[in-house]
Amino acid sequence: MDNDKYSIIIPTRNRKDLLLGLIRRIYLEDERLIELIIVDSSDKNFEAEIINLSNKINFVFTDVRSASIQRNIGVEQLSSQSKYVFFLDDDVKPDIDYFNSLLATIKVEKAIGASGIAIEPMPQDNLDCRFKYLKKLFLLDSSEGGVLLKSAVNIPIQSRLKKGIDIYSADWLIGCSVWDVEIFAKTSFPSNFFGQSLGEDVLFSAKAKKFGKLLVNSKIILEHKMSDIDRPNKKDHYIMWVRNRYIISKELRLSKFNLKYHWCNLGMLLNAILLTFMRNPAGIDSIKGIFLGYKSIRHLNET
Repeated sequence: MDNDKYSIIIPTRNRKDLLLGLIRRIYLEDERLIELIIVDSSDKNFEAEIINLSNKINFVFTDVRSASIQRNIGVEQLSSQSKYVFFLDDDVKPDIDYFNSLLATIKVEKAIGASGIAIEPMPQDNLDCRFKYLKKLFLLDSSEGGVLLKSAVNIPIQSRLKKGIDIYSADWLIGCSVWDVEIFAKTSFPSNFFGQSLGEDVLFSAKAKKFGKLLVNSKIILEHKMSDIDRPNKKDHYIMWVRNRYIISKELRLSKFNLKYHWCNLGMLLNAILLTFMRNPAGIDSIKGIFLGYKSIRHLNET
């Protein structure tokens, strides 16, 4: 076993019980683990209950409610001894081999970043049955996993599993991933994504790819509970979906004049209209979110 040191960063908000459960799943006695950095923006500071668990825990309380900025705050706390850094969401359940397996992947493959696959609860499908066949037309889907489309829609890696290949190169990595710390001298997580910060992992990893390989090891499975605590409602989700993807499209220059980004949004608007005619409440909320998302884009361009 090598002696490369690593740190773990966990941004969290109002999920104390989930966070405690996650900490108990981490082997804190691993000599290679330098520190576990908790960056908490909860309504109540429960630092005392956390730091008593281990002298390796560095607890940072912040008023900034942004998973993206909280990741950057964690990076600022990193020990100079760390060669690698893991990011974890507070509602995941890594197994006993998770850290060793990801470390082996990033080292052996000489990548700048690596992740496994997050298995999540089956989401509620809010696509009208007539619209599902149009997803690829509107650049909302692809047969290739792990790609970032010109519409700034990121496709998960699961769609490649049937091919029987374990490790894939990808355009982006999920938020729960491991990185060579050298990347943080070159780029950082977006400072203008707030709340749940939908897509912050996509923008960060897509920018990081300019400096090295991004790899997904499909044998490494991470259970993601997708807690409802402090998760945005449908309207707020679509505000973020429109706004943050606009920033992704613009910063990465994915399409001229962001045309493919707007085409994709039109597709989602048409789907929302169909849902509304079917008296599905998700339709009205989605329409509101899309229009409010465009309003937030206007404010972005004015500043």
